[in-house]
Amino acid sequence: MITISYKTIKRILLIFTAVPVMIFFIGWLTPAAAVPAALILGIAVLLAFRGAGDEDGEHKAVSIGKKQIVILSVIALIWCVMGGQGGIFMQTFDHHARNIIMTDLTLKDWPCVYSEGRYMLVYYILTWMLPALLGKGVYLLCGNAAAAMAVCNISLIIQSTALVTVTFLLVAMLTQVNGKAHPVKAAFLFMFFSGLDIVGTLIFNPYLMLIQFHIEWWDYQYASMATGLYYIYNQTLFLWPLVLCLINECSCKDFAFMGLLCFAHSPIAFVGVLAMCVIKAVCIYTDRAREGQLKGAVRSTFTFQNIAAVVSIAPVFLMYYTANAMVSGSAAHTEGQRTALRIADELYDPVIAGDAKGIADFFILYIFAIVLEFGIYCIFLLKGKTGDRRMIVGNALFLMAVPFFQLGVTDDLSRAALPGLLYICVLVTRYILERLPEKGEVKSLDHFVRNHTALFLMLMCFALGSATPITIVFRQTFYTIRGPLPPGKYDKNSDRYYYSKIDDYSFEGGREGNFLAEYKDSPYYYISKK
Repeated sequence: MITISYKTIKRILLIFTAVPVMIFFIGWLTPAAAVPAALILGIAVLLAFRGAGDEDGEHKAVSIGKKQIVILSVIALIWCVMGGQGGIFMQTFDHHARNIIMTDLTLKDWPCVYSEGRYMLVYYILTWMLPALLGKGVYLLCGNAAAAMAVCNISLIIQSTALVTVTFLLVAMLTQVNGKAHPVKAAFLFMFFSGLDIVGTLIFNPYLMLIQFHIEWWDYQYASMATGLYYIYNQTLFLWPLVLCLINECSCKDFAFMGLLCFAHSPIAFVGVLAMCVIKAVCIYTDRAREGQLKGAVRSTFTFQNIAAVVSIAPVFLMYYTANAMVSGSAAHTEGQRTALRIADELYDPVIAGDAKGIADFFILYIFAIVLEFGIYCIFLLKGKTGDRRMIVGNALFLMAVPFFQLGVTDDLSRAALPGLLYICVLVTRYILERLPEKGEVKSLDHFVRNHTALFLMLMCFALGSATPITIVFRQTFYTIRGPLPPGKYDKNSDRYYYSKIDDYSFEGGREGNFLAEYKDSPYYYISKK
């Protein structure tokens, strides 16, 4: 049995998540901007590393067997490969554009520009920074693009497996029962957690039950953990362990630092991280005020690493991401289409048009969504007194607000719900593990239902929710057997074009998607490497 302290996990994670940020600073910024930003970040990481202690976390450590660590790593590897990492298994259509981005990051000069420098790649690219750098090194040494991409893909698989394994360890730590962890059970509960999309789909969009469709599309895409890996891994792999650390923190001394690392890796999800940090900070300050230690709690917030993140990470990535076509509003699928942050089109349009039926339809779908996606779980958690009531209610209120706003052509802002859903996932996992009867205690199903009614109902909800990740795995396995599609091929099953160049995903040089931006009109241009 090995005891892994929270301090150890936190230290490793801070370094691992800061490295891609450092690479971005050096590779994408002018020396005048890169040197001070990298220097400040380096000092912040060093001070956070030295200042990390077991007292930082509500849960101090997790004890786990060596065999279980190996099992968790293997599960993580299999899950990542099945999720499309490295292109071994059939990938979801979201991977195609991201594969091109990863290729360009590996083979093109940094920063990646297009159309004779008119457009720049402006996207959530930090997940690929380290793998692309390693692949770029091979490409510079031997000039072989295939070898460079092989190294890049292998590095991505290793990086993803490591991050998912750390995520599993943190979930196991946060869901311990009487000091005992159940890492393998916790890992599987994490992997198969989802809202009850199957119920909403059958009510509103039964045609989505076809194998080629994603059943989360029935509402506002409150994403499951499987969706996070299979579709938007560049927004979740670094986010998950950082958010789990924030959940475990006892003070605010690293809140801004870890929160802004989340911003660098996953800017839209950062909206949810910010909400979570505010809610958690209020809880911490309230508890310390009752203990007569409010001044100390407030003082501990203003650490060097927090201030350093505000002056280095925040301004650089704020300028970079606001150049993005979706954020600036310059992107559009059709003429006159809105893309910048705004009231959700599904609500705004019928309100402006005075369409009472459209407004009613929005709120009917909305009520079903919040109940099925997280509301029913929150009721169990509150009644079962699992977790901090204030955190549960605060996160639920934030999740309820997300559907009223929109960013991009579809529902990119739904990614702001990722941190809150992760928090609920952890509490649901703890709820189940705390109440699972001991081996031999259950004599029959009837005995289990009568003596563990609440747990039985929770497991039924969880089972219905697991239909989402199960259909994802089943669909991608089906596509793997069918075989891959060549670039430029139209797939009638998924109604998607798969292109070979990032330019092909753009309309009028990048105005459709959120990959390329006319960055010369943005503040970022003045700090970007020319």
